[in-house]
Amino acid sequence: IAVMLIPMLFIVNIIMLALNLTKTMDVDIWNYWHLIFAGGVIYYATGSLSLCILCALIHAIVTFKLADWTAPAVGSFLGLPGVCLPHAETVAWAPVCYTLNRLWDKIPGLNKVDVTGDTLKKKLGFMGEPMFLGLVLGIIIGALAGYDSKSIILTGINMAAVLVLLPKMVALLMEGLMPISEGAREFIQKKFPGKEVYIGLDAAVATGHPTVVTVSLIMIPITIALAFLLPYNRMLPYADLAVLPFTVIWAVVASKGNIIRSVLNSSVMLCAIFFIATNLAEATTTMGKAVGFAFPEGATQISGIDASCHILVWVFAKLCDPANMPMLIAAIVVVVAYFGMWYLCRNDVKAQAAESTEV
Repeated sequence: IAVMLIPMLFIVNIIMLALNLTKTMDVDIWNYWHLIFAGGVIYYATGSLSLCILCALIHAIVTFKLADWTAPAVGSFLGLPGVCLPHAETVAWAPVCYTLNRLWDKIPGLNKVDVTGDTLKKKLGFMGEPMFLGLVLGIIIGALAGYDSKSIILTGINMAAVLVLLPKMVALLMEGLMPISEGAREFIQKKFPGKEVYIGLDAAVATGHPTVVTVSLIMIPITIALAFLLPYNRMLPYADLAVLPFTVIWAVVASKGNIIRSVLNSSVMLCAIFFIATNLAEATTTMGKAVGFAFPEGATQISGIDASCHILVWVFAKLCDPANMPMLIAAIVVVVAYFGMWYLCRNDVKAQAAESTEV
């Protein structure tokens, strides 16, 4: 399926560019798997190659449009002008997070709280530095894990190092990717003179933002707690905790770096993600068995945070299963609500970028 869909998705991207249906040129071919995943789930769920192709193409089109919409925030907040992030499992949550941000604005008290990395530094001095925050978070996580005193201290030191080194490492990654971005932009400008183009890069370029790192670390114990507390969840997150920096990107960007709101946004997202992870576990397990995945001992089904971040994949799977009427109706409701949120917040990204420019 991948061998067939990769060139098809690339051609669709070029056609959309030529027809002015998108400004996104997704050069991140490696991560086309996010777009192909929709087709894979539908293929294993229905056995229909035509439905597989249709869902993958729709998934790609919506993702390119979301990337267009969010590109101004990538430039203003993340400091990557001319770049967009067409990662389906991250950018799909942007309408949800911007809608949640509007909700927090209406809650008395909460709408006055603005805790960012900069405010923490100003109010707490050294204790507001990323290194100190990482030390404290690491010690708390180590204690919750039941480590001995030596391991607790080492966990704290390791977390402190992560908050200091990861942004610098990602900055180096960005330095390496930007020439590719500029080269791709020049190529597109030659083929399409005068056209404004955003170059689609791996969302990894956003994971080094200090607030993204901080929030993802805070979300580790919260994610584990939610896994145990949510009555509908049957997935225990483990290795996929490593994808939390990707998961929280738009929770952070939509809240303009407000750590409290970012954590709230991320928590709401994880509640939905755990539902999708449990609900799609059968399809994910079928795919895993098909490729010979080695199941953990005692596990009857597998799922994951990253795979379950694809909102539209769940929608496609339920729309292609009319026999399950409750889930079919739920999928229709989700589609209406999702695009309603997107429409409601359609001007929020540009307003955020304009506000950042004024500052």
